Amino acid sequence: MSPEPSVLSRKWFVLAAVASLLLAALAALFFLPSRRNAAVQPLATRVLNARQTSPDGEPIPWGKAMPENSVRLEVTGLDPRGSEPVEFTLSKDGAPFTEIEHHGNFADVAQLQPGKYRWSALIHQTNGDPMLVEPPRGDPFAPDFVISPELTLPPLRQHTLDGGEIGPNRQTKYGALLGTVMPYGVPGALLEVETKPAAGAFDGTGLQRIPAHSGDVSASFVGPDGAYHWRARLVLGSDHQTEWRNFAEGSAGDFIIFNPPEEKQNPPKDTADNQDHDRQPQNDRHQGDKNSDKTRTVYSRTGPPSAPYSSGMGSGHHEPRPPTLKQKNLPSIWHLALYRIARLFGIFIAVLAVMAAALKLIQLSRRRTPQPR
Repeated sequence: MSPEPSVLSRKWFVLAAVASLLLAALAALFFLPSRRNAAVQPLATRVLNARQTSPDGEPIPWGKAMPENSVRLEVTGLDPRGSEPVEFTLSKDGAPFTEIEHHGNFADVAQLQPGKYRWSALIHQTNGDPMLVEPPRGDPFAPDFVISPELTLPPLRQHTLDGGEIGPNRQTKYGALLGTVMPYGVPGALLEVETKPAAGAFDGTGLQRIPAHSGDVSASFVGPDGAYHWRARLVLGSDHQTEWRNFAEGSAGDFIIFNPPEEKQNPPKDTADNQDHDRQPQNDRHQGDKNSDKTRTVYSRTGPPSAPYSSGMGSGHHEPRPPTLKQKNLPSIWHLALYRIARLFGIFIAVLAVMAAALKLIQLSRRRTPQPR
């Protein structure tokens, strides 16, 4: 008779088969792509960009200041079928964002008032997850574009340093104030002033720049004796400025600087007094150096002086007195004494422990030694 198959081997075979099926199901669940992931993947890999252009289609650099008041805001990379609604929002001078009208993936905004603007777009995707698209700002608070008022340079004027008006080709002491009067301020704008000797030509170097705020906007110029001419312009960005304007077209110069000869030869009395006053601390300083050398000599031979040690750096400055021998060695003596006491105490405890251990060993050896009968 043939032996019957073992029941145990069949059970192991069934368990191995079930385990293999479970592992295959888990591998299919975690590693095979699903239909949902395949549908969302194209939306995740696409690129959505925000851009701003003029009505003619010319790109507007981020943060640019411009006099035009019409801008087109657009989002690229959307579904061309228009199945994803877009919401455009706009903010002026830090105010809350408000929704604006748009057509598909772009919005045309016109008749904007001067100010700093920021904008963003919200895309409602087909999978239900909204996506916010914003311009690539380097600074989170920087404007995306600036609408500036029309740059107009008012008439130029020149005054003395005391505020008196200087006529063309007139004299002034020491220097002059060159500029204009702005009827209103232009945020971010600068008044550039270039001054040259009357015999020299303008070359765009040595400019003075003043913020174009409301009211008097002038640059002070001081120079040697002679005739000078100057010009100015308003600048708001590298590509937004007015034309250069000369104060006068004459070749003799716009103003003439002179210094009174008596003031050149005889300086004011307070100036001489100030020089004497400035010279006195130097003498005191040299005297202090001599005293400090003597003090160092006495200290090196006889010990620390009773008065505070002077370093020769002027009155009111004293270095701390060097510590005496007793003050210097007192902490170290106490520390050394405590260290020695602690070491002796430790040695004493160690000797007691060794003696106790020896006595214990002796008692144990006596107990184990057989007593003679």
